[in-house]
Amino acid sequence: MNIVIVVWNLTLGRGGRQRAGAALANEMHRRGHGCTVLVNDTRPNPPLFPLDEGIRLIRVDTSAHLEYREKLLRHRNDPAFHARIRASIAAAAPDLVMVMSSSREILMWPAILEGTGIPLVLAERTDPNFMVSLCWETREERLAVLSAADVILFQMESFRAYYPPFLQSRLHVIPNPVAPASRLADPAGKDRNVKTIINVARLDIHKHQPLLAEAFGRVAPEFPDWELHFWGGEGTLADTLRDVIARSGAAGRAHVHPTTDDIGAKLAEAQVFAFPSEFEGCPNALLEAQAHGLPAIGYKGCGGTKEIIIDGQNGLLFNELAPEDLARALRRLLSDTELRASMGQNALENIGKFAPATVYDRFERAFRAAERFKGGTRRDTPGASREEAASKALLHSLYTRRWI
Repeated sequence: MNIVIVVWNLTLGRGGRQRAGAALANEMHRRGHGCTVLVNDTRPNPPLFPLDEGIRLIRVDTSAHLEYREKLLRHRNDPAFHARIRASIAAAAPDLVMVMSSSREILMWPAILEGTGIPLVLAERTDPNFMVSLCWETREERLAVLSAADVILFQMESFRAYYPPFLQSRLHVIPNPVAPASRLADPAGKDRNVKTIINVARLDIHKHQPLLAEAFGRVAPEFPDWELHFWGGEGTLADTLRDVIARSGAAGRAHVHPTTDDIGAKLAEAQVFAFPSEFEGCPNALLEAQAHGLPAIGYKGCGGTKEIIIDGQNGLLFNELAPEDLARALRRLLSDTELRASMGQNALENIGKFAPATVYDRFERAFRAAERFKGGTRRDTPGASREEAASKALLHSLYTRRWI
């Protein structure tokens, strides 16, 4: 197969999507498939996650065609712009195009691929139940774009119910892969004078790092040999988090750090992984923590978390996004050395289902399924149900506007 993978910001940022996109392109290339990666940057910046030699890069300038208005990304409906990208993609002669995004970035792709006969794969990168409130005007608008996809990838089985019946046959569940850790953690930490709770996530209001700081402040006096370390960046939110730490009484024992290129070393030194995120797709940080043999604490209402943390076996799930609820879970793990050790061992056993070879086999099968639509894509056929037909009609109406 010849595959084009669209990875926004691959030359501009080091997020989970960028890392996953580069790793997928490299693996498909190593398996003998042709791979081209499209990025939104015409400057000669290299990919921040390296691509193997032989993977071609297509650079496009979207600066004049994408802009934020009232916190919503708007796409200018410019046929000439679409035609330029269409020509660049056609030159790569792909059997399919995969776009890694759940946000409004995907709006342009049905228009770009119009008339090419090239199958479109849309790869969701987070819990779809939260996406409308974050960056779409309506659920119907988002489903209209999904109706143009030949294959839809999503990350956790519990998300399947989000998609209406007419999309069900297009779905493939593919989690993120995680490799075995080169060095395991010691969750018991019996010989450590200071034991560590670690949180690894970009600083974001939906990741709820301040909640974790408050919860730790409530239990810190009971556990004087424990510290809390946040790894996720700097900026305004870091300052806010430090203020919360100071108010919670955990100053000197809770620390905010910038990102690091060696998070594996930090995980290997920790005893507990705490992850109170509100929503996730398939969180890489949590998978990596389990690969290091760490017991984890997560929010029960987070779809991506609750399928990885099996409550009472490899970690604990707390019920409410409230400091006392999270503090209760912390207290249970911090006070029980044997429980941490057994949960850490169970975490190692759980991680086998996310083995890279298994995950990339799933990608390959999904790509084969998409390839069968080449020359006769779903967007070129009438809707088979009333709901599908309505979605296609709405999609067509979107492209009559100057700005979407």
